[in-house]
Amino acid sequence: MALITFPIETLIGILFTTAMGVGIILIPEEHLIESLFGDIAHIQQGDLWFTLIVGASLIFFVLLFFKQFSCAMFSKELAKSGGFAQEYIELIFLISIALSIALGMKVVGMLLMGAMLIIPGVTAKNIAWSLKSMTVLSVLCGI
Repeated sequence: MALITFPIETLIGILFTTAMGVGIILIPEEHLIESLFGDIAHIQQGDLWFTLIVGASLIFFVLLFFKQFSCAMFSKELAKSGGFAQEYIELIFLISIALSIALGMKVVGMLLMGAMLIIPGVTAKNIAWSLKSMTVLSVLCGI
């Protein structure tokens, strides 16, 4: 029996949509609008500092492991030949995406975080000339 595999970006989309659907079912009605669209008015100074510190750590972490991430996401064979544990790199990548989403949800909400996760990458992919330029353009589009 063959095992069906999906690209990592497909899994991200499926899991994000599933988690959003489960969250909408479980969230009390009075908090539903805030969770879907965020509420920047309720951000306190401690939340801001926490977001800045974790966000800067994520940026540093992604820059530190950029070569491993790009090899693992580009080609499984390339990652194996480079000596990278592709499954662990994908797991670390997914955890960093989950942390990024969790940081932004309180401010901009679930719906905009989904758009901010997908649109900058797709836009950059269509106009970039290399992987490095795609990464930089994706960050600039996200900002």
